[in-house]
Amino acid sequence: MTPAQLPPTDNATNTPKPGGLFGIWQTKDTGPPEEPWEEVLATAAAGQSATDDSERVKEPDLVCSEDPAVWERHMPGIYTLRCTAYKIERVKMYGGAWKLRLLFTSADPHLQCRSELCKFFHLGTGEQPHIGRKSAYLHAWTLANNGQPPRKGASMSPRKFVGKIFRCQVGDVTRTADPKRSHAPAVIYSTVSAILDLIQ
Repeated sequence: MTPAQLPPTDNATNTPKPGGLFGIWQTKDTGPPEEPWEEVLATAAAGQSATDDSERVKEPDLVCSEDPAVWERHMPGIYTLRCTAYKIERVKMYGGAWKLRLLFTSADPHLQCRSELCKFFHLGTGEQPHIGRKSAYLHAWTLANNGQPPRKGASMSPRKFVGKIFRCQVGDVTRTADPKRSHAPAVIYSTVSAILDLIQ
């Protein structure tokens, strides 16, 4: 390297100065010192920008928009219930699957269960609801039809359940939509786990 190519040096120490040949000595000294991480956290915690104390960080207000416990919890057991309504819908939470919900109320005036209970049926993920030969809905519909199974191609409307009284098994729902996660004890709820018999 010729003298003309040598980077500038500090006369006192004879060491290359920052910003020399090809910028190889460019370091953090070329810009303002970085703010210590502890100070960044402190200013953020105080609602201030790390670089401008006049700027405030506006924190969004997080609000619970839905009731975490949609249905009430009852003592597991066998109940006498009357079907009062139904609803068929596609549920995005389950990948757009078809779900049928039967709504029940207590048919026993002496029973402690006063709130509504639901029975859910999975009806597939196709363009139209599907009822297989071994499906829980086919079994329950046959009970509601006085034990008579449907003919092939016959309508199996949920209207068959409405107004009738059934003996039903009621149980807790302890899992969320994610099977690997459990509900917190305070939000466990009850559903009709099985329709056992037609009473009237």
